[in-house]
Amino acid sequence: MRRLSVSIILILLTMTLLLADEISIMSPSRAYALSGDSEDEDYVVSFDGEQWSLVATRSNVDGVRLRGASRVRSQSLLSLTVIEESSGRILTLNSNVADDVSYEVAGSYVELMYSFEEGIAVPLRLEVSDDGLHVSIDTSGIIESDDMFITNIQLLPFFSDSSSRSSGYFLIPDGEGALLTFNNGIGGIYRQQVYSRDSVDSTEVRTTEREVIRLPLFGVERDGQDVIAVATQGAGMATLNAQSSSESNPYNQCFFSYQLRRSEDQSIAEDAFQTVWENPRLFSGVIELVIVPVDRGEGADSVSGYVAMAHTFRDMFIEDNGRKVGLVLDVDVLDLEPFDIGGIPTPFNVVEPDADEAIVEEMLERLQHHESGMLLNFVDWNKDQMEMKASSDLKWNGFPLSSRKRESAFAAIVDAGNVITAAYDPVSLASRSGDAIRNLSDEVVAQYGYKVNSSYRDVSSRYYLRNAEVVDLDLFADEPFLPAYSTIGEISYSDYGEDHPLDKDSYCLVMAEKLASLKHPYAVYGGNLYALDGAFHVFEAPYRNSRFEMLDTAVPFYEIALSGRLTYSFDPVDRVADSRLMLLKILETGAVPCIRIDGDSDSDFICSFLEEHLDEISMCAGQGIRDHIIDGSKRIVEYDNGVVITIDYADGTYDIGGGRA
Repeated sequence: MRRLSVSIILILLTMTLLLADEISIMSPSRAYALSGDSEDEDYVVSFDGEQWSLVATRSNVDGVRLRGASRVRSQSLLSLTVIEESSGRILTLNSNVADDVSYEVAGSYVELMYSFEEGIAVPLRLEVSDDGLHVSIDTSGIIESDDMFITNIQLLPFFSDSSSRSSGYFLIPDGEGALLTFNNGIGGIYRQQVYSRDSVDSTEVRTTEREVIRLPLFGVERDGQDVIAVATQGAGMATLNAQSSSESNPYNQCFFSYQLRRSEDQSIAEDAFQTVWENPRLFSGVIELVIVPVDRGEGADSVSGYVAMAHTFRDMFIEDNGRKVGLVLDVDVLDLEPFDIGGIPTPFNVVEPDADEAIVEEMLERLQHHESGMLLNFVDWNKDQMEMKASSDLKWNGFPLSSRKRESAFAAIVDAGNVITAAYDPVSLASRSGDAIRNLSDEVVAQYGYKVNSSYRDVSSRYYLRNAEVVDLDLFADEPFLPAYSTIGEISYSDYGEDHPLDKDSYCLVMAEKLASLKHPYAVYGGNLYALDGAFHVFEAPYRNSRFEMLDTAVPFYEIALSGRLTYSFDPVDRVADSRLMLLKILETGAVPCIRIDGDSDSDFICSFLEEHLDEISMCAGQGIRDHIIDGSKRIVEYDNGVVITIDYADGTYDIGGGRA
């Protein structure tokens, strides 16, 4: 009898301990919940009944079973790459086999601390809110030993549990966007840094041209269920990794890893190198991934897949500035030849000193009444040029209009519904003096341009990048000119200068704060997410992806996500190799056509293109994309104003139906 009593007590004690490891949290007001076990890490998040596992299942999948370290990693919420500094030894630490796990549950979140015998400890927070599941690490709370430090964190490396039994795809925001279909049989691993590589690294030479991840997220469409995972904090340190299932790995994977430290190889002899690691690390911020259920709409407005993902992302992160343009004129004020555009003489030409003032005034007068709503962008201007103080630099030799008349004419153009911007580079123009970026050995790092075809280093384009803390974005903010920042939305970088050290993610935060403080709208080139809040137009927006074989379907995710909120333009239609293909891309994406005006412009082509296509383009330019369907070589696009366009890339034709709202 005594033995039975003891057994019952032991069973009850064991049940109590097991129950203590079970975790269940819910959002304040929606049917979102997370349940799991703090020891086994068997966590599942549920959005209105749709379940997503944060780790891989333990079952045998189609006869393939992960073994050893791979299996442990598949069951882990995070995986750490650790360096032993004294020996250079590289270790991998997985949370599923941490030597100690402590946790605290409070309200709708749980705080976990993973500790390892190597002297490493990492905090992880899981919180269910009304917009999704927040998974975050405050890196300032990481504990490292004297000889061990973390270089990389892989967050939820097996999220979604998409195995070889699943059907669906990953949405990869590479350039315009692409789909990586599950189990497509194409080998290889996709790996790209968010917002491009760290520009402090001037040693990398690429033999292929790659597009940039400008929106820090990925999407999952699995067996009819959709989610997006957005890197809301620490995106500047993130790298997106993805691969299809293979013979050795039955899982389709897509996840973010975060580089906490940079390294560089330094030559110490003619044939010998040493690796130097950033230690202590510069980055000490928060990395956060938010998993968001996709809103598919209802009834006739319902959409799914990558379109619904883009709409969900747009509603959460893209503001509507309210300014819309119908035609972009990129004007290079240097080396211009006069000609008309659609019957409108271009006003900013090389004008001889004896030019008739009345003729110039007439050109400006005709331009301001252009019906399509134009954006005139003046390329490579600086502060003095924008304030019209450097006429000799502009080669406006003897421009007959006085400064006052010129400003009045510009104002009239704006009053007629057009926009005037001046593109300049506050980073490189300011970088000729002051703090320059330094490498890990405290040496100045020069940035170079590369020839696309040969990867030849073009030293003639050398410039230095100045610390973001001292960059002035508000050099010129008076109407009628608005700034168009030519690097702010394109590049991000670390800075190892002594006065204002910054990591790559802090650069993005600093620039976002500076842009948010501006009292005027602006345009950007490239259009990384951190630069879009106050933007009304994106120049040189991505309209293709990197064309890796494993990215098997191109989709205009970037454009769908921005459509209806702000306008965007691609390469000048009169400068691309295939202007017909560019026209089709403009019609498919609601982009604004861009025309380049300089001494090499073909006025006959420009005029004929605008006369033939501008009316049709204006039916969709700047409109929101309601739906996008892929049917072989055809793309069927429905815009918010009811216009439907069917584009066939196989034969280069298009058909427009519907009409303006």
